[in-house]
Amino acid sequence: MKVLITAILATSLLVGCGSTPQSNELFYGENLVTPYAAELADWQAFERNIGNFHSRMWQKPGKGMADSYAVSITYHDKSSTAEIREKVDKPGYDQCQSFESHTLEFTKPSAYPVEYWETLCTNGEAFRAKILHLMFAGKDSFYHIQKTWQGDFTAAQVDEWKAKFESVFVCDNRKNNSPCPKVTKVKDI
Repeated sequence: MKVLITAILATSLLVGCGSTPQSNELFYGENLVTPYAAELADWQAFERNIGNFHSRMWQKPGKGMADSYAVSITYHDKSSTAEIREKVDKPGYDQCQSFESHTLEFTKPSAYPVEYWETLCTNGEAFRAKILHLMFAGKDSFYHIQKTWQGDFTAAQVDEWKAKFESVFVCDNRKNNSPCPKVTKVKDI
């Protein structure tokens, strides 16, 4: 199991798209870079692939969905970030007694359209969930990152993950305007 988690985390450091031409260069094409991925090494990882949709979820040990992180990539999706945000928020508006969706400012420069926001769903005193969302509309793929808390969470925990999200970017080593970090080998985590 540790080998599987290590392999998943290693590939998540730079998630390359299979839709790009082959090259001798590692992770050729468009890549989602999440510099903090190694911090998830002890979390339980799950993967789901359906057609052009690929998702990996990590759950904090002992917390399950109450403390989780997910990266979803949809290949060849040309939707706008606003269209996808509306679809993502709809179940919250439909199913939560109270639902808030607030746009956040993504301060890191990006060559791609970005949507960054947080949601809060409450159903009385019994249920409370907060989700941070970060989406990029790449040329090859659509990227959606989510950090979810259910029940108890602190403002400090949310702020810590906001800082992590600010380090995320999409790059494309085929283009000069969004260069990728030079990677020749992935370290074992």
